[in-house]
Amino acid sequence: MEISRSHPPGGGPASRTRAITALILWALLVLALSVIMIPQVGPKPFKASDKLAHAAFYAPLGALWVWAFGGGRRKKLLVLAGAAFALTFGVALEFVQAVLPWRSFELWDMAADLAGGSAGAVLAAFAPGFGHWTPLPGKRRKGEERRGEGPSEVSD
Repeated sequence: MEISRSHPPGGGPASRTRAITALILWALLVLALSVIMIPQVGPKPFKASDKLAHAAFYAPLGALWVWAFGGGRRKKLLVLAGAAFALTFGVALEFVQAVLPWRSFELWDMAADLAGGSAGAVLAAFAPGFGHWTPLPGKRRKGEERRGEGPSEVSD
């Protein structure tokens, strides 16, 4: 049996569908957590703990964006797009929070969202084995053949 390496390891279109589904589900979780009333129980562990939480919840948005729409060689563009998605989502949610009496609008939250989304996107795009698609060792992706060679394939 031969398997083409023109799709990412893990299933090609099905893998992309799973990644987009994960991105949507995580975005819905962040949305829900951003609009519900969360009671303050005791003092904050430290002054910037809220910003750290923002970065931690937005990092997966950037990473899942890269996982969902990656697979190519334009890693810098993917990182920028993932960070821009996280920032846009964060800014939109801050404006939603501005009209909720139990929430507040904060510019520093947007900065933390951008930092987290950027970190997640960078990790997904450049860390070996984390979210980006690579061919098997010694094999080339479709379109990377040397002159005179046929398409790269793996056989079982």
